[in-house]
Amino acid sequence: MITLSRNESDILKKMRRDIVKGFLETFILTKLKNNTPLSGYDLIDIIPQQFGFWLSPSTVYSALYRMERKGLIKTLCVSPFEGRKRVFTITEEGKKLLLVNAKFEDSIVSLLRGIFVG
Repeated sequence: MITLSRNESDILKKMRRDIVKGFLETFILTKLKNNTPLSGYDLIDIIPQQFGFWLSPSTVYSALYRMERKGLIKTLCVSPFEGRKRVFTITEEGKKLLLVNAKFEDSIVSLLRGIFVG
């Protein structure tokens, strides 16, 4: 196992955060693809479990609202007893985008590898 200095660890953390933020819409669609509705809070809670760091609520909610405007996700009606909680589900357009993204997975991995190899 490689031991990183504190500065190197911070750099790695920032790089990971930037990559996850860059692919946040794809990550959200992937989490919604099994038709399990999730709230913004659910996603905020899943991110550190999967990646080991938090993204700010404003980052996650901005992505959700942007995706909703694009027609990739939609809000499901929730019980009025649950207050302002909104849950999201993937649309057919979102499923199509996920399929297209999956076709380019190897290209994306190659691109990331190329960044570091040169």
